[in-house]
Amino acid sequence: MVKKRKIPIAVVCILIVAILLILLVFVPFVFGGHFVSFQPKLLYAWPPWPQQQTMEIVLPNGSAIPVSYVELAVYVTNSYFVPVEVRYNGFRFVWLIYNRTVTNPEDVVGNKDSLVWGAFESPYVKSIWCSYGFDLWDTDLGNMTGYEYYLARKDLSNYTKTIPVGTYRQLVFYWSLFAPISYWYGQDLHGLPVSPGTYHMYCIAYGKIAGPLNLTVTSILWPIEE
Repeated sequence: MVKKRKIPIAVVCILIVAILLILLVFVPFVFGGHFVSFQPKLLYAWPPWPQQQTMEIVLPNGSAIPVSYVELAVYVTNSYFVPVEVRYNGFRFVWLIYNRTVTNPEDVVGNKDSLVWGAFESPYVKSIWCSYGFDLWDTDLGNMTGYEYYLARKDLSNYTKTIPVGTYRQLVFYWSLFAPISYWYGQDLHGLPVSPGTYHMYCIAYGKIAGPLNLTVTSILWPIEE
């Protein structure tokens, strides 16, 4: 009788361990990406900084204000109950701006006629995370423009990231004194001012695409004459 009772207990213990391994190890590491979502949000440098490039934009409430530039933040959410791991080929964060909506924003070559500007975050060219605009030419990029570097490296990263539980904000493309950080002040792929109009912004984070975020530019007020 004692032996017969031990067998079910052993089976139950094995099942519990197997379930825990599936929930705590297998699912977070194999299917972690299914539990990760994100929401991009535009931030505005207002009031404009003195002697900065300036453009006038329309806020969601309909009011028009002058700003020095637009930044991008990403709110990342892991809805699973333990940290999960995401894996993909590509840059960690990408910001793409088009002059119309597109069905496949990742295809910057096929959509080149509509591509206004872009930026990406890369750990490859420096020991710290830096972001580079498509219009930027830098020796750190191998004497290529940001656009050329992005095309050459966008499928080569084999990126892995552990995402903590809950929601947190990641400020991605912003102004900084200490590293090449990209923000949009109304420039195109050549660093020239764009025309007034509505621009459609897409964000790629951890291999997932969100957008478009629409931003209307009523006027470009730069270069500022001293």
